Amino acid sequence: MQVQILCSESSHCIVIDEVVVRWTDGVESGVEVTRISPESAAALSDYLITQYPPEAPAPAYALSPFSYN
Repeated sequence: MQVQILCSESSHCIVIDEVVVRWTDGVESGVEVTRISPESAAALSDYLITQYPPEAPAPAYALSPFSYN
């Protein structure tokens, strides 16, 4: 099926040409994108990074936080 995502910040719509529904749970579902244009893929990536920014990496310790020096 085709999916269209309307971005709330603008009237821009991201079109995903084809997805396959892989699971459902009530009103939630998971889909696999099987066909998308390069332009839509870039727009979707930008949208997802804006809405769900990557978590900061865990700090690296020179010594283990569990060492007793």
